Amino acid sequence: MYNFRYHLVTICSIFLALALGVLLGVAVAGTDLVKETSDDMVASLMTSFDELNAENDNLSQELGVQRPFALQLVGAWTTNRLQNRTVVLIGAEGDELIRRLGKTVSDAGGLPIYVYIQPDQALFPTEPDELAAVQQIIPPVDGEDYKLTLTNVLIDEWTSGFQPTEDAPTPALAETYPLTHWLVEQGHISVTVDYSALLTQIAAANELSPQVASQREALIQAQQLQLPFAVNGFIDASVMPIENSTEYQADQDSLLLALAFEQRGREQKLPWFDWSGSQGTLVAEGSDTITDEDIEQASYFVVLTQTDSKSAQLVQEAENNDLSAVITPTSSTGIYSLVALLSGGESGIYGMQRDQGQNYPPLPVDSRGDAVFRQ
Repeated sequence: MYNFRYHLVTICSIFLALALGVLLGVAVAGTDLVKETSDDMVASLMTSFDELNAENDNLSQELGVQRPFALQLVGAWTTNRLQNRTVVLIGAEGDELIRRLGKTVSDAGGLPIYVYIQPDQALFPTEPDELAAVQQIIPPVDGEDYKLTLTNVLIDEWTSGFQPTEDAPTPALAETYPLTHWLVEQGHISVTVDYSALLTQIAAANELSPQVASQREALIQAQQLQLPFAVNGFIDASVMPIENSTEYQADQDSLLLALAFEQRGREQKLPWFDWSGSQGTLVAEGSDTITDEDIEQASYFVVLTQTDSKSAQLVQEAENNDLSAVITPTSSTGIYSLVALLSGGESGIYGMQRDQGQNYPPLPVDSRGDAVFRQ
C-alpha cells in the first residue's frame, strides 16, 4: 500500500515537470527560428487569402456579366415558345410564386389562368353536406372513386373549346361549367383569367374563319365569367404544410388533376387552337421533324414546381408518378426549364438544388414547341 511520502513525491514531480515545460516553451517561443516560422506561415496565409479574395472578386464580376446575358438568352429563346397555349397554374391563395410563374408563361406567349385554392379549404369537398350538394350537380359514377369523377369533370370543363353545332350554334358557358361554378361559389377556389390581349389580337385579324369567330364569342363569355377555356397546359404548385412539421406535401387533389391532365395529353385529347385568325382547328395541320419516340420522351402538358424549401415532397410525387418537375422555377435556369417542359423538353426533374441529375433539360428537339398537338 502506498504511503503519504509516495503521494507527496508524485505530486511534486508533476508540478516540477509542468514548470519545466512552461520554461522550455517560453524559451523556444522566444527563439528566432520559431518567430521566422510563424512569420512565414502568416505571410503565406495572407497571400492565399489575397489570392482567394481576388478570385472571388473576378467571379463576382463574371457572374454580374453572365447573369443578365443568360436572362437575355432565355428571354430570346422563350419568346412565343408557348404561343397558342393556355396554361392553368394552381396553388394556394396568397402564394406569390403563382403570379411569378404566370409572368413566365405570358412572357413566353402563353395565356396564364390562375386557380387559387382558398385558405382552410380543399380543392374538392370532403364534408358530408357539401358532398351531398355537389352530387346533385355531378352524379357519382358506379365503381369510380368520386374524387376521380370530379377530377374528370373539372378537366372536361377547363379543356373544352366551343364547337358550334346545329343544336348549339352559339356558346353558353354559364351553363357548361357546373362544377367550376360550384367550387367558386362555395369558396373552394377562385379563378382569375385575362383574355383581353388575345381578344384584341383576334379582332385585329382582317378576316376570321367561322370557327375562330365562334371561339371569339366563347372567349368573351369566358372573360366575363372568369372561366378557364381550351386549357392545354397545367402547372401544379399546390403544397400544404405537414402537421407538426416544417415540411410541405403535395396537395393530393391537385395531383389528381395533374395526373389526369397528363394522361389526356398523352392520348391527344387536349385542345389546340391557332388564334392567328386563319385557323381554328382543334389540331392544326402540319408536322415537324421529330419522331414519335422524341415525343414519347418529351414533356408538354404538366409540370410540378415549387421553391426549394417546399419542394421535397412534390419532387417525390413527380418521381413516383413519372411527371416533370422544376425546383427554383424563378431562376434563369428555372424559367428556361419551365417553358421547355411545356414545349417538348426532355421529361425529368430539374433544379439548381438537385443532388443528382441535370440542372436544366437539353434544348428540345421540337423546334416550334407544339409538335405533339400537330401529329
